[in-house]
Amino acid sequence: MNYFKLYTIFLCLSCVKHVVIECQDFVKAIEKSAALVAKYRNDESIPGTVIGVHYRGRPVWIQAYGYSDIENDVKCDIDTVVRTGSVTKAMVAALVAKLVEQSKIVWDNNIHDYLPTSVFPIKQWKGEPVNITVRQLMSMTGGIRSTEELRDFRQLHDYHNVTETLAYFASDQLVAKPGTKFFYSNWGWHVIGALMESVTGQDFEVLMNSLFAEFGMNSTRLSRQELVIHKRAEQYSRVRSNDDQSKHWTLRSARMTQDLGRPLPWLPMGGVITSVPDLLVFTDVMLKSYSSSSDGYLKPQTVRQLWTPGLGHYGMGWFVGNYTQPSVNIAEKLYQYIHYSGLVAGSVTTIALIPELNISAAMVANMGGIDLDATVLSVINQFVAAITL
Repeated sequence: MNYFKLYTIFLCLSCVKHVVIECQDFVKAIEKSAALVAKYRNDESIPGTVIGVHYRGRPVWIQAYGYSDIENDVKCDIDTVVRTGSVTKAMVAALVAKLVEQSKIVWDNNIHDYLPTSVFPIKQWKGEPVNITVRQLMSMTGGIRSTEELRDFRQLHDYHNVTETLAYFASDQLVAKPGTKFFYSNWGWHVIGALMESVTGQDFEVLMNSLFAEFGMNSTRLSRQELVIHKRAEQYSRVRSNDDQSKHWTLRSARMTQDLGRPLPWLPMGGVITSVPDLLVFTDVMLKSYSSSSDGYLKPQTVRQLWTPGLGHYGMGWFVGNYTQPSVNIAEKLYQYIHYSGLVAGSVTTIALIPELNISAAMVANMGGIDLDATVLSVINQFVAAITL
């Protein structure tokens, strides 16, 4: 398993459609995984998808399927980029954790230690003032409401940074007392973004793009619709045919929804655009930080805090579960399964890691309204079976 060979269809990595770093034990895993992804794409009428697996910090399989742009007959390749949706939050969490290590933020401090009340007022619960901590925001227990489709995503606003967006929802009441209930909150992550701007004196967009440069995620950035972004996939949705009995889907472009419904896509709730190879660079950074105190981006103890589950099986910027798959011959061992999925108009992204096995997978598709989680888990199962035999 230590001897790897690189195979590519083309001569340069910039134009490959399929990359395999093959070891003898992974041949069957790759074959089975490729087949199940192809079947899922066909069953769900997905225009294009890309999937990849890293093991011990190296790519063992990356493959593209279908079309990035159907109208112009552009096929997906492994460097196709899409919006990641809420997977953005995991990347934001890494930078917040670094600010904690730099003593610029303290997890259990009140957010008003960093944000003035003129930007975000002190909240009340049942008539009494309450504190919201950074940890509560990061763990989705801050009590701040989430976004609503018609209320929040069908309006145009002229904001210049994340801090300015707080004015849109700052006067809204809490949905729960902070620290008592898991409530998935996109707006809570805008408060986190504003907090980052406050303690660093830099715009959120600058901070995140600097992080991507540091990680070597060269296809990753905060997305803006007006920018020309190399290899950006077209975005699609699907509807059933008029015949209620029909099992066939009709594809539709999601471009208008993206342009008009999400006027500020570069914000903390889900604005990153990236590729599968870059997503796997990010998971490698996290896995390296988890296992190494000398050359990781974060300290192992910091990563363990992010990956400690709380209410709703959510850590801080990650969902945290147990990897339990008896068919892969893991006898009496319980591993963590760290994951996140993001959905926006016209694209879906899933990343997943098993830290104890140093393996991760990422998958993207340029169509909304689908769930990649089960497919990614099935692929991981194939590779875990190979490395635990």
